[in-house]
Amino acid sequence: MKFKTFLSLIRQGGIINLFRNIKNYNFISNSDFFDEIFYQNNYDCNGMDPLVHYMFYGVREQNIPSFNFDTFKYLKNNPDSIDKNPILDSLNNNRDSYKLDKYVWLNKIKDKNRNNLTNFKFNKEPLVSIIILNKNGLDHLKLLFRDFKENTNYDNYEIIVVDNNSTDESVTYLRSLDLPIKVIENSRNKSFSEANNEGVKKSNGDLILLMNNDVETTYGWLNELVGTLLNNENVGGVGPKLIYPYFLNNRDDSYTIQSAGDSFFDAIDCYKPDNAYKGMDMWDPSVNELKEVVGITGAVFLTTREIYEKLNGLDENYYYCYEDVDFCLKLNKNNYKILYCPNSLVIHHESPTRKLDNNLRGNIKKNRETLNKRWGNYLFKNIIENRLDNNLFYTLDKLKIAIIENPDVDIKEIVKTLSKEYDVDLFGLNKTKFDVGVDIIVSFNPDYDMLKVESKINTLKIAWILNDDKKWDEQLEFYDIFLKSKENILEDFKKNIKAKITIT
Repeated sequence: MKFKTFLSLIRQGGIINLFRNIKNYNFISNSDFFDEIFYQNNYDCNGMDPLVHYMFYGVREQNIPSFNFDTFKYLKNNPDSIDKNPILDSLNNNRDSYKLDKYVWLNKIKDKNRNNLTNFKFNKEPLVSIIILNKNGLDHLKLLFRDFKENTNYDNYEIIVVDNNSTDESVTYLRSLDLPIKVIENSRNKSFSEANNEGVKKSNGDLILLMNNDVETTYGWLNELVGTLLNNENVGGVGPKLIYPYFLNNRDDSYTIQSAGDSFFDAIDCYKPDNAYKGMDMWDPSVNELKEVVGITGAVFLTTREIYEKLNGLDENYYYCYEDVDFCLKLNKNNYKILYCPNSLVIHHESPTRKLDNNLRGNIKKNRETLNKRWGNYLFKNIIENRLDNNLFYTLDKLKIAIIENPDVDIKEIVKTLSKEYDVDLFGLNKTKFDVGVDIIVSFNPDYDMLKVESKINTLKIAWILNDDKKWDEQLEFYDIFLKSKENILEDFKKNIKAKITIT
């Protein structure tokens, strides 16, 4: 027992009860019913030893101590234990402890995924340099490395941990592990890009794998990533299936998809990158096939040293947000494939509803501006082209068209034709505010005032002129594209839009 824990037991329980509390502490600690990492991830211990916190506060609050002990189910079935420590009551009376409902799925999930593994064989395993950034992440590191060696059926790897001046016991813990770990100790908190670039420079592998410290691996994870990279042509990056962990307060989202590749979604200032298929069942067919994606999250990202260095690594103009998105767009622009590998299963301990402090909000805003300035036009052209051709690669959303009707012209055939390919909605003259999802506004009415329109900044405005109304002459300067024909509707529609945004 640590001296700090000893003092905490005296402070919380007093000298008189010290012997009993030490005995209870050791009794619980040696059981399978308390998991300090689980407990710290779910409850604020205020700097206290997690088990001490549980004994003196958690029991009163009916906190759940581990996956293996469901406090609520235990007390429901043993109401006489309501004022007791439920773990001690269970141990002393040999009563069932009950596992958390959805947690029992985890072993089944791992077994099922293990049966799906390709189990690639290599004549020679290239060295993989696993780069991990850490700042006071001791609890995360303990979870990551708890069964890391057992889960990694790939022998040739090194681990480079870039520690950003941690004040906890992270470095001491890392040096105690029986793993090929090198720790780089920084005297300041470097950015995600700068720290990872530093780690890559001081690594030796032909393959580079960026990894967050808040992930938990499953068997075969690295073998599947490396095999996918080496057994497909022109691949610049590979990412795993990321799933959410178990959430006490959000159990329905437990073990659902956190990311199956990235995608871009509509936003007022351009496009917003985000995880694709978030919240979906992890065994849904759409997330269980190897496929090319526009991007993968930097939580677990495998590439080659040659490509990483050729593209100058992560851009250090970003600060803890969108660095991975920028790198993936560089891969796309240079015609490298990015593959999503569903058989590589990794649990990412990130909440689906993260709370953002003001600093993080500021970083996201600044980084979004940097991303849009650099990639806004590139994304606009590719996303519009994808949506026009119904090739939903950069985005998962179909092309959305808002049509301003004119009672004096017949547009039924045009609307019918466009609706076969795209999402089409009809509006009258009073509609001026449009959802960010609207890509194109088509007006058949010269009385429509396009100057009053509120929409995302890159919404295309099309004047479709089917009569000789002179009123059009006063409005045409406010439109991007002009159409007149009722023939070859789809062909002319696509051709004129692509010509406007210089796609051939």
